[in-house]
Parts: sequence; structure tokens; C-alpha cells
Amino acid sequence: MDRVSESLLAEFSSERGIAQLDEDKRFEHFVCFITIGRHYTETFDTEDILVGAATGIDGIGVIVNANRNLPAARRERAFHSFAQTKAFDLLQIW
Repeated sequence: MDRVSESLLAEFSSERGIAQLDEDKRFEHFVCFITIGRHYTETFDTEDILVGAATGIDGIGVIVNANRNLPAARRERAFHSFAQTKAFDLLQIW
């Protein structure tokens, strides 16, 4: 990893209290934060986005009408409303 990326990862890890994790796990958190953060400006915990030991996918974020991880009933209503406009993004973090 280059020095700039190492510095950004170290700063992020310190701010998020994850400095004790292995570098690869900290990087997964970092990538999820950057990717979802471009589409969702509210505070969120990257632990909610990481998928764990899945092969090839580090995290998944579902954002509907600017709401992340809605309760099931609201999520369904928001999805049907939003799907009619066909204006939504699916973000997969590899």
C-alpha cells in the first residue's frame, strides 16, 4: 500500500476506534465508509455494512429515499415508491 493510502487508513482507523484490527479488516471498513459515504451523508457504522466472510464482497449498502436500513414496512413502501421512478443505485463493495 502506498504512503498516502496508509496515512488515510491510519487516520480513519484511529478516528473509528478500529486500529487494533488487522490491516485487511481496517481497509474493508475504510472502503465501505468511502463508498457509502459518497451516497449517504448521515453518520453510520461500517460494521452495519460489512458482510463478514463472504468471498469477494466486503460490504453491501441499501439506501432508499436517502434512508439506510429502514424498518421492513417502511423499506417496502419506500422501495415501491422509488422503484416506480427507476432512479436508484445498487452499491456493491468488492
